[in-house]
Amino acid sequence: MKKRRLFIAVALPVLVLLASFAAAEFLIFFRPQPAVSVPDPVVPSVEVIEVTSSDVPLIIRTQGTVQASRQTALAAEVSGRILSLSPNFRPGGFVEKGEVLVTIDPSDYEANLAQAEANLAQARVNLVQEEALAEQARLDWDELGRGEPTDLALNLPQVERAKASILSAQAALERARRDLERTKIRAPYDGRVLEQRVDVGGYVTGAPGTPVGSVYGTDTAEIRLPVSDNEMAFLDLPFLFREEGETPGPPVTLTADFGGSRYTWEGRLVRSEGTADTRSRLLYVVAEVPEPYRRDAAHPARPPLKVGMFVEAGIEGRTLRGVYRLPRTALADNRTVLLANADNRLERRTVKTVWSDREQAIVEEGLEPGDRVVLTPLQYVVEGMPLRVVSSEDKKPSQVPNDK
Repeated sequence: MKKRRLFIAVALPVLVLLASFAAAEFLIFFRPQPAVSVPDPVVPSVEVIEVTSSDVPLIIRTQGTVQASRQTALAAEVSGRILSLSPNFRPGGFVEKGEVLVTIDPSDYEANLAQAEANLAQARVNLVQEEALAEQARLDWDELGRGEPTDLALNLPQVERAKASILSAQAALERARRDLERTKIRAPYDGRVLEQRVDVGGYVTGAPGTPVGSVYGTDTAEIRLPVSDNEMAFLDLPFLFREEGETPGPPVTLTADFGGSRYTWEGRLVRSEGTADTRSRLLYVVAEVPEPYRRDAAHPARPPLKVGMFVEAGIEGRTLRGVYRLPRTALADNRTVLLANADNRLERRTVKTVWSDREQAIVEEGLEPGDRVVLTPLQYVVEGMPLRVVSSEDKKPSQVPNDK
């Protein structure tokens, strides 16, 4: 009896395990097979632009700072105490050519002028006296003398000395007049005061000249604009060779922000500088804007183009004939574009880019009229992959090619 119970206790668990294993094998062997489904291929939607050849005028983008076309440091040429200043002789004041800006005490120079005039008068009297003596000496020699008279006997050296004294007195008079005129420091041209360095009561010296201030011209403003050697090739610049005469340069449009608004000024390139920057390797051209401080009747709210303002410039370059204009993002690199062919499949095309900037690229070779250039960035690119094309003009999807 005990052996029977022991057999049951041992065999029963083993039988249960074997039955469970057999049931699991049965279920696995006879399980239903899942349905096999093939996922549809992912067809990217891309925006394209249909290209046509055209003539494209280039605009060279650059920037610079407004400078005065001319600037002059004013200094005293005579010594003395300053008596008065022009009310316009203040930083920012407008002055006219010939306007007296600084007046130095003229008393000593007026006295010098009077003395010089008296010295000239005395020299002229001395000349008359010496000429009279020379005439009398000639008469006396004719009556009493024998042979050929000497110059000293005829009083000729004294006459020449008297003439030289007149020339010296005239030069001293001119110098006295200049010194008196120099007591008034005048504006050399129509302009604006940049700096005032003296005031009433101050003493200035003429040797060396004491600086009194500086002014700059307001008839024109200049902007020094950097361009690369590649950009320079597309500009019709004046003064490239010594033999060439003066020719007008290309137009320039300047823009600047002022008081939350954007304003423009029109100018023209007038010259290119003779050397390149040794560090940046950039070349510089100079644009000129006439009458930068005159109010424009067509734009009364526009501020003057002040010295020191930062401006952006667009220089009119040469016109490229029969080229293709693309957005800059359409280039995979500087020489490859992606196309959607007639079957709406992806195609790579190598092109020759003649010009590019931040906004556009100009293609000279590699495209044909009617080619559809892909504008949408793709995560992966496979030659011949199907595309769902959306025109950039109407945004209407085209038919996807069937791979079946």
